[in-house]
Amino acid sequence: MTTDNVENLTAKISFLEKKIDRIEQLLLLLVEEEYLSDEEKERISLADQIIKDKEFDKLVKV
Repeated sequence: MTTDNVENLTAKISFLEKKIDRIEQLLLLLVEEEYLSDEEKERISLADQIIKDKEFDKLVKV
């Protein structure tokens, strides 16, 4: 890989990490404000566990 490719990939990864952090913040806000049903909270918990276990293939595309 060239230096430019590595820099581009690093920038993309950084961008995605910021997006994921923002999504996490929004989900926590929803959960804390109790806007979600118990079923939705359970689905978020399951998705969180899948991500922690790095089993990304189990996530459902939306």
